[in-house]
Amino acid sequence: MRQCDSTLPIYKLEHIQSGWDHTILFVNDTLVFRFPKKRGLETALHRELELNRALQARQPSLSVPKLTPLFIEETLVGLSYPLIAGVPVKTIEEQVTLSTTDCQHIGNFLTALHHITVDELPNLHAIHSHSFWKTLYNHLQQIIFPQLETNIIRAIDVVFETFLETLSTDTRLLVPIHGDLTTANMIYSQSEQKLVGIIDFTDAQLSDPAFDFAGLYWTYGLDTVLSVLRYYKTDECKQGIVERVKRFYGLQPLFHHLLYLHEQKELDKASPFVNRFLKLKKLGGFK
Repeated sequence: MRQCDSTLPIYKLEHIQSGWDHTILFVNDTLVFRFPKKRGLETALHRELELNRALQARQPSLSVPKLTPLFIEETLVGLSYPLIAGVPVKTIEEQVTLSTTDCQHIGNFLTALHHITVDELPNLHAIHSHSFWKTLYNHLQQIIFPQLETNIIRAIDVVFETFLETLSTDTRLLVPIHGDLTTANMIYSQSEQKLVGIIDFTDAQLSDPAFDFAGLYWTYGLDTVLSVLRYYKTDECKQGIVERVKRFYGLQPLFHHLLYLHEQKELDKASPFVNRFLKLKKLGGFK
């Protein structure tokens, strides 16, 4: 931090432990500093800056970080931004439900994000290809399946195989997406009792717009997704978005939870996530 800004007075420094890919620091209760945990991610930082500027220009109804690039000499090493006052919805999920107004703001936010033109984002690329999902599936089969019960393996198999078959013939236009729109990245003001911001665009990419509804579906279910879609503007049939969320995108958070728990040697804690997956899978029309 001193190398990036030697003039910044530091009265208070808090290290946030929850970042998967970044070291996150709160400075003086007013600023956030983010540094990638791995080297060689300068392009990803440039990509996030491009998207942030394009989104800021559209003045979304929910605040997004006003990013400042951090350089050491001429190398981009991190990002900083003024703290958006509030707490992640994830920390208060049991006390707070999203209101109709919150859903309206999310719908408006996603409309603005998904309508940014590709020409404005030369560094943004597609990641969620057929090979990406096939690789993830193979990884689950090799690492996770030997530790799961047969009925859970079969449930994952039918979801993944149905999706991969459909994806192989999909010619849908891709749009800029947030890529990790979960309650961990939604900021809620408890004093104002409303959603106020969206953070962490690290996983932004060109992809299926339905993917950005996955986190809402996983946490809150179909009613919340439908409420957001009422305010979401698209030329696509919204029912198509709903079906893709129900049949794959809204179910795939389980796979990432399983891999993370395995990495932490805590796969014995997977039951709540597996149960959520099985419950939502039934809504997708699977037998």
